[in-house]
Amino acid sequence: MDIYELLARDHQRAIDLFAHVLDTRREQLRLRERTFDALKRELKIHAAMEEQAFYSILREFDETRELILEADERHRIVDRLLEELTTMDKSTEQWWAKLRILRDNVAYHVEEEESELFEKAREVLTLGDAKQLGEHAREIQRQLH
Repeated sequence: MDIYELLARDHQRAIDLFAHVLDTRREQLRLRERTFDALKRELKIHAAMEEQAFYSILREFDETRELILEADERHRIVDRLLEELTTMDKSTEQWWAKLRILRDNVAYHVEEEESELFEKAREVLTLGDAKQLGEHAREIQRQLH
């Protein structure tokens, strides 16, 4: 599996987890908390893997450097929102609103990454590079899980 397939699969898993959290009824607080914890864990592992196995390489190329700087900032925003959501009462309207903001931010990041960044990355990375980065990324994920 190359890096693009791996990242796209992870993106879909995060989108699915957002849907599961948002599908919980207000009275299902324990389920919401467990599902949110799983989402938080997946997002943090994904970001660490992505930064170590993909962004670190793409920072070296003029064609992708600016997109990586933007992606780094999006990761920081996601981290901040995750920490705020972790400490908030998960039954409040404010928590739900912040979760939707987080979901929208992640969805925008995914769309930008899978279209613009992947396209630029394919210009500077060979198919072999992409395959090797995919293997490296999987190893990082295994270590973090």
